[in-house]
Amino acid sequence: MRTFIFSSLFFLTTAIVVAQPYTQPQFAVGVEKNITYGTAKNFAGNDEDLKLDIYKPLNNTDIARPVYLHVHGGSWLEISNKDAAEDITVCMEMAKKGYVAVNVEYRRGYHRLNYYVPYALCSTLAFPNQSDCIYVQDTSEVVRAIYRGMQDAKAAIRFMKGRHAVDSTNVNAVCIGGESAGGFIAMYAGYLTCADEKPAACFALPNALPTDADLADCNPATILLARPDLGSIEGEINMNGYDATVAGVANYYGGIMHPIIPGPKPPVLYLFHQKSDVIVDCDYKMPILSFFEQVIYPLNLCQPLYTIPKAWGSCSIATMLADLGPNAPAYNAQIINNGPPNSLANPPGHAYDNIVLRTTQAAALFSPYVTGQAQAPQGINCIVSDSEPFTHQNGITISPNPFRDHFQMTVSVTQITHTLIRMTNIDGKVIYEKQTIFQQGENTITVDLQSIPGVYFITINVQGKTFSEKIAAF
Repeated sequence: MRTFIFSSLFFLTTAIVVAQPYTQPQFAVGVEKNITYGTAKNFAGNDEDLKLDIYKPLNNTDIARPVYLHVHGGSWLEISNKDAAEDITVCMEMAKKGYVAVNVEYRRGYHRLNYYVPYALCSTLAFPNQSDCIYVQDTSEVVRAIYRGMQDAKAAIRFMKGRHAVDSTNVNAVCIGGESAGGFIAMYAGYLTCADEKPAACFALPNALPTDADLADCNPATILLARPDLGSIEGEINMNGYDATVAGVANYYGGIMHPIIPGPKPPVLYLFHQKSDVIVDCDYKMPILSFFEQVIYPLNLCQPLYTIPKAWGSCSIATMLADLGPNAPAYNAQIINNGPPNSLANPPGHAYDNIVLRTTQAAALFSPYVTGQAQAPQGINCIVSDSEPFTHQNGITISPNPFRDHFQMTVSVTQITHTLIRMTNIDGKVIYEKQTIFQQGENTITVDLQSIPGVYFITINVQGKTFSEKIAAF
């Protein structure tokens, strides 16, 4: 039985960097560019070659070097790639420390809105050089984009493990990290390792609708509207006998769209985020929404953005992990409170940061695990909890689970409590919400739903804390 609690605590941890292995820059770096590690179908149904760059420390005699794979950001848009300066710098910094650093490209893109009215100056002010391609058709498309990226990241991990003799690397000392959209992919690559936790959006879905003509330039010349089953969480590339297990994960101002419930011995986790970030909010919010609310909506320059699912940023992930207590992975949350909540402030919250600081702190956290001083992760790590009936430690019981049409929830409270009950589908859409008052003692409430079979999340606010659990309908 595994549970987690969301609270409003703010976490700021300061790592003390000591002279641990693979933490200090000491090597020059060489790079091998554009190595193909696989081919896969992208969202449009076209074959796409997947490439990576390998950064190696020079004049290094270590024959069991750790590996760090890095996943670039870019809102999962096709025009983003691994050649951004910040992604190259991260890989350079890790290679200087003795890592074989790998800059990974992955499948990007998704189906856009089928009805779109361009507003004045929107593309210029909101996303220079990206037009309005951010207008994704529905929330499932974002989850599917992350899932494809996760499959590719895992394929890259297996690819690098398969060539360990060529690179003089240790297959048990592999870490992954990513920036922004790449942070999401790194989180899923590290923590979604249970086959039965495949998101519902990644099974076969009805065909996408044709993209509005105003967004047609966002699509490749050839595009299919079919949305097939995306396959297993491991994908199909580089099934070479190695697994995609990692010892550590670094999330640089990214997040997750499903709660983390780690199993035994999960990867260690480094979180870096800025409170002023309004592209990926540090708390629980729809990515990019804060930017539109503060900059775009008041001037009526862009139509509302509403098809991206909510996500947990690093602040809420840190809260989640803290409330897991001893069941949480080892982690360091470096949350920078650098001014007003506006990414256009100086410095901006989704662009400015100290890459040397965060790579050094991530490396310090990883060091005991990539050197074998601490036990490497093994076993299963799940990104969401088991779909079984549960009794919460604070006296909350839900049954039956799975349910059909209705279920009962029993809650014990020590005083009269005003309570919010909310139920969302796997894409974050609220399908049930009720405010009620619980009397002191045991309270039972029946939730009646004409539900579609699938996986849902129910959250209950009780006495100032929010408890959440997965529940299934059949």
